[in-house]
Parts: sequence; C-alpha cells; structure tokens
Amino acid sequence: LQYGLSRGFLPLREQLARETNTSADQVIVGGGSLNLLDLFIRLLVKPGDWVFVEKPTYDRPLILLRRAGARVRGLPMETDGLNTGYLARRLEEGERPVFLYLIPDFQNPSGTVLALEKRHRIIELARQYDFWIVEDLPYRKLRYRGEDVLSFLALAPDRVLQMSSFSKLISPGLRVGHLTMPEQIAGPLT
Repeated sequence: LQYGLSRGFLPLREQLARETNTSADQVIVGGGSLNLLDLFIRLLVKPGDWVFVEKPTYDRPLILLRRAGARVRGLPMETDGLNTGYLARRLEEGERPVFLYLIPDFQNPSGTVLALEKRHRIIELARQYDFWIVEDLPYRKLRYRGEDVLSFLALAPDRVLQMSSFSKLISPGLRVGHLTMPEQIAGPLT
C-alpha cells in the first residue's frame, strides 16, 4: 500500500502493453483518462494553439482544452465518422493542430465507427502536417456485433496517443485510466 511508480502499477501496465502490442514503458496509468489527457494538454498545448475535435464530441475534453487556452476546431461528422475532406481543407488553409482528438469506435454522442479508409487518410494527413492523433477508446471493448476496425495505435504507433479507462467496463467510480504513447512523449509526461 505504498506509493508506486509514477507511470502506474507495473503488472497492469504490462497487461495493457500486451493488448496493444507495445511496451510497458509506453503506458501510463492514472486517475482516469481525462486526468491523463489533462496532463498531455498541459505538456504540449500553449494558449492559441489549434486542436481539432469531432463535432459533436464528448464535452469534458473541450473543457480541458479551453482551460489551456487552445483554439478548438470542430470537424463535422458523417455516417462513417469524421469528414476527412473538411479536415484536409482546414490543414491546406494553414490551420496546424497540435493534435486531433477522436473517439473512433462508437463515438460519443453519435455512436459512429470511423471507417478504416478514413483512419488511413487521417494518419496520412497527420504525418504530412505533423500533428498527433489522440484516440479515446472507452467503448471499443463494448462491441456486440460486427468486426473490429484496426485502432489508430495499431496503424500508426509513431503518431498516436491512445487513451481509455475502466469506467465503462467495470465502474464509473473506479477512476482508473491509461494512456499509451511513443516513449518520446511518455518520458516527459511522466
């Protein structure tokens, strides 16, 4: 019952790393996924920086971004997820986000699942315009039918921070979240 490592309980980090085919050094466990997102925002976002989100999206990240002074650009949704054409136009017109925040699986509030082709297009744009993809996956393990679509982390581990929590799987009051990311971000975030 002593304080543990600042990256979180190692056996849990090792289990999460196995699930994402990463290393335990890339996983941080904290007091809910929003707590970890807040730390990430404080590390990388300066007042006036652009951050892109789906529109509509889960409201709590918007609160954190506004507190940090970020300029938030909502990107319209389609039946198969984010409108990637609109994203490309925003980038072509000079808006440079620090990151794009997405809930690609069973998006909140729309419930859509982002198509695989769109995931590939977003990764292509992230590499071309040098921004991070933050994929929030609280609902991914709650699939009851259909096939899983590859996660952004599986497709582009060098450009993605994947966050989730146990709130939807076990209990909302548990407040245990995890963030998986490249070591170049995990070290400074820790």
